[in-house]
Amino acid sequence: MFKRLSVPVLASQALLPFLCAGIAAAQADRASISGHVVDPSGAALPGVSVTARENATGANFTAQTNTAGVYSIGQLPIGDYTVHMSHDGFSESQSNVHLVATQVQALDVTMQVGSKGEVVSVTAAPQLLDSETSTITNTLEEEALRDLPLNATNGRDAVQLLVQSTPSAAKSGISGNQVYSTLYLGGANSWTNTAYVDGVEADAGPQGAIATPGLEAIAETQVITGNASAELGNTGGGVLLFELKSGTNKIHGSAFEFLQNEALNANSWQNDYFLATCAPGDETCIRNNSRPRDRFNDYGGSLGGPIWKNRTFVFGDYEYYSQTNDALNPNATTVPTARMLSGDFGELLTGGTQQGNITNATTGAVAINPCTGQPYQYGQIFDPLTQQVVNGVTCATPFANNVIPASRISSMQSQQIVSLYQQYYKPTLTTRIYNNFPTVVSNTPSETKRSYDIKVDHNFSAGHHLSASFDYVKWISITGGGLVSTITNPGPLSAEWGNNTPNFIARIVDNYTITPNLLNTIGFGYSSTQYTQVPVNQVSSAAVYGFNSDGAAFPTIGFNSTNGVGEQNLGTSVDSYQNYYGYHYQDTLAWQRGNHSLKFGGQVFLQGLNSSYGGNIQNYNFSSETGGPTDTTLTPFVGSAFANLLLGNVQSASQNIPYPTYPRQKYIDAFAQDDWKVNKRFTLNMGLTWIFTFAGHQADGHWTNFDLTQQNPNWGSYKGAWAFAKDSGSTFQTDNSLHQFAPHLGGAYQINDKLVARANYGLYYVPLGEFNAGYGYGFPSQQAEFWTGTNIVPNSVPGSTAFNWGGGYPGQTVTLPRTASQTSFGYDDPLSISPKTLHLGRAQNFYAGIQYELAKNIILDTRYMGSRGADLHDNPESVGINYPDFNTYSRLLTSGHVNDTVSSAGQAAAAGVPYPYAGFSGPAYAAIAPIPQAASYNNTVVLITDQQLGSSAYNAFVAEIKARSAHNLNADMSYTISHLSGSNLARRSAAGGNGLYGYQSAADIPASHGYVQGTDQLQLVTGYITYQLPFGHNQTFLANGKLLNEAVGGWTIGSFLSYGSGSPMGTVNSPVQYPFFFQNQRDNFAPGVTADNIKNHFHGHNVDLGNTLDPKNQDFSPSLFTTPAFGTLGNTPYNYDHWRFNGGSANESVSLSKAFAFGPEDRFRATIRGEFYDVFNRHYVNSPDTNPNDTTFGQVTGVSGTARTGQLGARVQW
Repeated sequence: MFKRLSVPVLASQALLPFLCAGIAAAQADRASISGHVVDPSGAALPGVSVTARENATGANFTAQTNTAGVYSIGQLPIGDYTVHMSHDGFSESQSNVHLVATQVQALDVTMQVGSKGEVVSVTAAPQLLDSETSTITNTLEEEALRDLPLNATNGRDAVQLLVQSTPSAAKSGISGNQVYSTLYLGGANSWTNTAYVDGVEADAGPQGAIATPGLEAIAETQVITGNASAELGNTGGGVLLFELKSGTNKIHGSAFEFLQNEALNANSWQNDYFLATCAPGDETCIRNNSRPRDRFNDYGGSLGGPIWKNRTFVFGDYEYYSQTNDALNPNATTVPTARMLSGDFGELLTGGTQQGNITNATTGAVAINPCTGQPYQYGQIFDPLTQQVVNGVTCATPFANNVIPASRISSMQSQQIVSLYQQYYKPTLTTRIYNNFPTVVSNTPSETKRSYDIKVDHNFSAGHHLSASFDYVKWISITGGGLVSTITNPGPLSAEWGNNTPNFIARIVDNYTITPNLLNTIGFGYSSTQYTQVPVNQVSSAAVYGFNSDGAAFPTIGFNSTNGVGEQNLGTSVDSYQNYYGYHYQDTLAWQRGNHSLKFGGQVFLQGLNSSYGGNIQNYNFSSETGGPTDTTLTPFVGSAFANLLLGNVQSASQNIPYPTYPRQKYIDAFAQDDWKVNKRFTLNMGLTWIFTFAGHQADGHWTNFDLTQQNPNWGSYKGAWAFAKDSGSTFQTDNSLHQFAPHLGGAYQINDKLVARANYGLYYVPLGEFNAGYGYGFPSQQAEFWTGTNIVPNSVPGSTAFNWGGGYPGQTVTLPRTASQTSFGYDDPLSISPKTLHLGRAQNFYAGIQYELAKNIILDTRYMGSRGADLHDNPESVGINYPDFNTYSRLLTSGHVNDTVSSAGQAAAAGVPYPYAGFSGPAYAAIAPIPQAASYNNTVVLITDQQLGSSAYNAFVAEIKARSAHNLNADMSYTISHLSGSNLARRSAAGGNGLYGYQSAADIPASHGYVQGTDQLQLVTGYITYQLPFGHNQTFLANGKLLNEAVGGWTIGSFLSYGSGSPMGTVNSPVQYPFFFQNQRDNFAPGVTADNIKNHFHGHNVDLGNTLDPKNQDFSPSLFTTPAFGTLGNTPYNYDHWRFNGGSANESVSLSKAFAFGPEDRFRATIRGEFYDVFNRHYVNSPDTNPNDTTFGQVTGVSGTARTGQLGARVQW
């Protein structure tokens, strides 16, 4: 069913108090300074004027102590400040502090009696011990971003640094032009994080998906991996914070360039292995196994300064990245020869895998063509005009000498294609008719990135500050492959497509001090993430090639192969546009009352997607079987799909119909937070977040639901019927919740000056995201055949011709009627909208730990942290429900009637199954399915979007050492022992063809809550170290002498280090899979074998890649597993907690930089640097083959690991 959208009255009433105070997570990234001010006797001193002056801009931020002597200055941009305090009858106090994102800097001051003009300086030490908050954060300031090795492949990106330096963080499948949704933070799901830029949420569509600002624009970046405050409670995982640089009273900027060349790289271990086997002079082998071409150029700069001194400032940056890989893989695909283009296919008779007369593989008898009485020959092509049935056998007469007469190659399309082959795609190897043309080595042979950021700040007064910023990044790349004439001009038949991915984020933030203890912050933001994919072979119209199509791209053309020869498919059907966008309005009211730092606020978030898929591209399939014999013992060896293209005989075809989607969703959340300074040693952090998700809708009203509560009279008493939105206001998300309140409670207790204990608990509701789906098969609004229709010319008759394209494409667009009695299921598995879609999943995070100051500016942070996820939304292509009870299914399977046709009550009784309803026709297994009408239609399952089946459990102990400017050392190194289990850790990932996550039966769904996850890593050491060598000016050694300083001073070493344990072994499936039943049946253990006692045999690193059956490659014996008895399920697990397939991974990346200072007052700082990644060029054995059907079952068959890469860079800063 659907209902009209409306704003719930109760929701409006519940929100009213919060809206009056202000609305969301506001600028929770900002820092604050707070403390107690007392007189010499220790009594509270009210009325003290407190001013924090930002040194770089001269901006002033003010507050006043209250009757308890407490003050708080909030919403401070990161940076260096001078804090000035004054009161009649007391000397003035002045302190210098440095602030990072989300920091609460404690600054308690005892005012001394004296005249107001006297100034007493107070030193505020850098604060690594956190005695004010109870969140877990990891911060990278500008110095670390500058000095650490950062691989600029795909452009420099700060998130790479964050992930490598953060405990309890992992990533999956991220490349430079992707957004950071696939981050796993603190044991949480991917696609659940939230990102902020300058304090304003920046998500556009999929949760956590943003393109990060340019590295030169980032002053600081921070990740919160556990227990974010209520102010940042709109997350189901971690929080990413990016702080942009601002202009200052001095003109400042930078310029940089990074270069990479394969000369700086190592070859991979695998390449070296095969390179050693190359015969002398075998240039192809040597070329394929030598270091691959790997080059890029990345350059840019930044500039900032004052527009109006102390008032208005501007800062901006620009970056350009380009990478081209024009390397070709010689003779890797097939194009027709010059003779074939003229119609002469005589080469097929002698150049295929086999030659001569075809013989029966069983009897050895020569196969005879009943149409001619002559033997069939390998590579023969046939005249389709002669196809006939002789003695019940379909046959045809071969073309004389295997040559098609020129008069038969008459269609404009065929002639144009011949001309294009002759112009762009001549064979590069003329001694054979297959593998005679090169392909590109790289799947992305060309890629560029342009980005820029600009920020303007204005200070109206000490109590009113405004900032506006804009971030833009645009990726342009070529993807795909197939036929490529050249990298720069792949030609009209190419399968490559272009990707155009512009992303931009804009925001305005206004901070206004209402009273010295009352501050309001408003933020507005707009985010857009776009993806455009179009074929590179577009022309003004496909009609120039003779096709009656509205599309501009060359059609796709598919060929099958015969006798070892098959032409490369042509064209691509990739043609899509997606624009995710989001509007954010945030408001926070901060109030200092006594010892309570109070905040109230909320957020309104409007998001949507405008998209279109499919284009108008036509698709043609050509088959070697068309017009010839249909005997399946012959068809693999005779005929030619390309010959049928010349004749114009199409086997089947279709035309893509553009289908747009316009989902819209609204969210609102509100929070209240109280950071209570109970006393000087104890701070209590309390908060409450409330989240409400409005029902989604489609702006064009094109939305379909397979409603499992309704009945179609054509399907008897079985539930399930199509429902269609009536208009743009209709929705199928009908069940909402007003009770999604999330409490947060934590505290920090300073035991002594060197020791702080902290603990926290928080409940979080996982944001839904854009219908919890963004694109592709699982999108709830699909089922395009009911709205835009389909255009298909099918052909299921073996050997027949659907049509000749000389007469044009004959297909017509057909749209299925949108009625409740509709019985067609179209071409996709039906999607049913879960009634609980708007009931958000829950994540509970908790931790307890201590921080101990080992030495000045060095702390040890030890903690236990955990999380529990429940009722988590599953993948949009969620678990299919249309499978029968296994016991019932097993009886039918073992009876031998599982595939019997059931079209009547009598046939049903003979098969031992019920007859579902009058008119039912399908296999017997469909008759016992819960929704037989769907099961009978092409084995269709029913997928329910966003079922709350997911769960997760994470436990970790972390020991972390942090050092900041400690004897030239900056470091953040951690050791983590953890365990991660659950049923759903990647809610947007593809889950296989039917979204079943490897389940072998419905019993796996509750059992999966305890499955160890494939991303689980029991032990991990990770982090970074930077160290400035103690030589030269202002250093311990060799500090005198200008020339000496130029040589030995300014050297810095930076390194990322990572050492982790192995990953769990995955599923061992059974060699026998049951039809229409999950298709993930697992193997059995052999007697005496359990998941806990199974062991690895392979412990070396030198796997024999040339002989994968070598006994020394064996990791486990196949005899450990047995095939389950037919009709039973296996007893092996989904993943193996105690069986890890390798000894773990290790990585060391290192940078060495030399800084030079020059110019007036050494204002200019130049740096040259070399950086190397995976310095020791490590490799790791892959997991063993777990497919019992393979001859290499149990064997290690390959290795992985990226080869060492290097880059050079230079940067100037002033």
